[in-house]
Amino acid sequence: MPVSKDGSVVADNTPALATSGSAGVPPVPAVVPQPAAPPPEPKRRNWLWWAGGIVAVGLAALLYLQPWVKADPSVVVEVVTMGPVTRVLAVNGRIAGVQSVDVRPEIGGTLTEVRVAEGDQVQVGNTLAQIDPSTQAAVVRQALAGLDAALVAEAEAQATFARTEALGTNAARAVLESAARSVQTAAQEVARMTAMLD
Repeated sequence: MPVSKDGSVVADNTPALATSGSAGVPPVPAVVPQPAAPPPEPKRRNWLWWAGGIVAVGLAALLYLQPWVKADPSVVVEVVTMGPVTRVLAVNGRIAGVQSVDVRPEIGGTLTEVRVAEGDQVQVGNTLAQIDPSTQAAVVRQALAGLDAALVAEAEAQATFARTEALGTNAARAVLESAARSVQTAAQEVARMTAMLD
């Protein structure tokens, strides 16, 4: 048997051979050391593995079910049918008609009465508004006075022309032409004043 430096006996891994030196003694097999068996795992580690597995399964179930996320809201479905609308809307904006017409009076003046409201339907010939007639009556009276003055001026011009023409050769030609122009100017003024009244 080998001996170590400190004097202890060390097992030899080589098998011992049977010697025939000792008769009647069976040979002793050599002692071969077996590797040491690992120490058994503590039961605590098994318990940790089981607890970790349960926690992992619980977390997976929690993530799959997601109880903190609310379910989709239920939606009520209704069938659309034709019918009158009774909803009142209070909104700001402008309303524009399908058809609109700009109304402009032929004469100017102050409105004394409006007979329709915005959005009312009207027909041709309906009176929409009344204009103060006093302004237009004054304009008509002024035009009539101008027409009367033009008629008087025309009559005087014709009388002057007739007198000048009656003188014959005694009247100067320039005076006769001037009287004719006066008649023509007076006739044009009468036509203008008549057109104003129309």
